[in-house]
Amino acid sequence: MTDQARHGEAAPRAPLSSSSMRLPVRVRTQAEFVLAKFCREQIAPAVADQVRLEYEVHGLTAILVERRPPWPSQTPDEEWQRIPIARFRFTVDSARWTLDWPDRDDRWHRYEFTGAKTLAGLLREVDRDPTGIFWG
Repeated sequence: MTDQARHGEAAPRAPLSSSSMRLPVRVRTQAEFVLAKFCREQIAPAVADQVRLEYEVHGLTAILVERRPPWPSQTPDEEWQRIPIARFRFTVDSARWTLDWPDRDDRWHRYEFTGAKTLAGLLREVDRDPTGIFWG
């Protein structure tokens, strides 16, 4: 127990980091709807046993992930490979999304695109992929 807590004083609060913040409920609900729809529409049912498109939400970010089954040399019960495609970051102050791309070392870099700041607009840019940075 700190001296401040013993004396009935409130301990100073550390500023919230972006990793401890969460998407506002309405934003998260809308983001999950848009991402789930995008993932469903990208993969044809005929190849669903070979590739999956999924998303993960962590704090203020959503990550679009391609999943591939284990190589034939691996055991069948091993997890599917996880290949990050794009990261979307929400800025609470501006209520806008930004788009990042991963390099081969899984480090993220800002994708400079001024055409859209909504998640749906950024997903359209990922799908279009004019630079080949997201889908190879």
